[in-house]
Amino acid sequence: MRRVIPLLALLVCAGPAHAADPVLVAVGDIACDPGSASFGGGAGTTEPPPGRCHQMYTSDAALAIDPLHALVLGDIQYENGAAAKFTASYDPSWGRLKSVTKPVPGNHEYGANSSDYDATAGGYFGYFQSELAAEGPDAGDSQKGWYSFDVSVGSTKWHIVALNSECAAGLRVQVGWAGDCDAGSEQERWLRADLAADRSDCTLAYWHHPRFSSGGQASSSIMAPIWNALYSDYADLVLAGHAHNYERLGQAGPTGAREPGRGIRSFVVGTGGKNVLPLQATPLPATDVRNNTTHGVLKLTLHGPAPAHPRGWYEWEFVDDGQSASTFTDSGSGDCVGPPRPAVVAAKPVPAVVLDRVAPVLSRPRLSRRRFRVGRGTVFAFTLSEASTATLRIDRRRKGRYRRAGSFKRKLRKGRARVRFSGRLRGRRLKPGVYRLSIIPKDGAGNVGKPRRLFFRILK
Repeated sequence: MRRVIPLLALLVCAGPAHAADPVLVAVGDIACDPGSASFGGGAGTTEPPPGRCHQMYTSDAALAIDPLHALVLGDIQYENGAAAKFTASYDPSWGRLKSVTKPVPGNHEYGANSSDYDATAGGYFGYFQSELAAEGPDAGDSQKGWYSFDVSVGSTKWHIVALNSECAAGLRVQVGWAGDCDAGSEQERWLRADLAADRSDCTLAYWHHPRFSSGGQASSSIMAPIWNALYSDYADLVLAGHAHNYERLGQAGPTGAREPGRGIRSFVVGTGGKNVLPLQATPLPATDVRNNTTHGVLKLTLHGPAPAHPRGWYEWEFVDDGQSASTFTDSGSGDCVGPPRPAVVAAKPVPAVVLDRVAPVLSRPRLSRRRFRVGRGTVFAFTLSEASTATLRIDRRRKGRYRRAGSFKRKLRKGRARVRFSGRLRGRRLKPGVYRLSIIPKDGAGNVGKPRRLFFRILK
């Protein structure tokens, strides 16, 4: 949810961006199958230009940038994302940036074709197990794979959202992802809740299948509900891969029509090294630049508010891999967008009204027992930054998914809270199994804090 802040306050308080502002790199469609005739022991080919299997060279370019995070946009390992192929091709190249990588899967992580697929994307989720675990349980779940995180920029932050677009893949039915990006789907509802809980003025989202593209892999209308949720929240940037080319599109709305100063700017960066592919004959209405002669990465520098950029801003630069025999380049900058600001009337004093826009913070969640029987129960303990009403939602894991078992609320004071739970909901005994507890605090002003989760097992 975007904050509406008087412009005068930003002009008074905001300082200039500085050299230490965070730098990210982003790219997809990266590592060749080690069995490819062009693999060359990882060295790839350069003839005819720009060559194939340049994963080592694009990773060299990324390492030279020394990014805070590497946003890997899917189709990370060809042709089927098997663990052995990650080890042989991706790991010696882009694996050098593994500790700073924030990945999302592409269609090749789930399989190469209808006779060669893995519905669990085991190679991807296994290779990035520790990195995804740090982002919460959804990130490492092969039927989810989405998460969000923040990047600090001075005293402000950018909100970054990683999503799973397997719903748009050709194998979506076989791997159980059909409909999973529709309006009302679990991922779309999670995204809207995540955006509503965030207070950042600048938002970046990324996934594999582009909503808008004039490359060989065309626009995906299946991703429209995800794009529309981001547009409704005034998101600023969307990154994707899948089309093996580079394309920058100007700020656009839900239909793809240009909306300067309001829409989302998007990039297709499918230039990670595997190969490049032909472009469509005609660019899209919002296309600013496109190229299919160069392997390389997108460098993004994120900035906070400044006098000339009241919400925050960003710079982009396409950095080629130095081995594509191309002179292509692209760079520029843009401002974060947001809802219209209220007019500041100098003749009238600003009312001395302080609105509570600070969400309660729930910290140090603990369970007195993680395994217990109904009747003996457990105690949910946590700390609240202010008096709040806590909604305690309990979901039961069944067939690899968590399904709602029930919920209850408690009005609690500021400080350490203890909520006893017997294993019954509204008098009903919960069945033995694994459960997930989500605790969502809401203060008297209606501000909803970030949910925290715990897991427990009810024994027979």
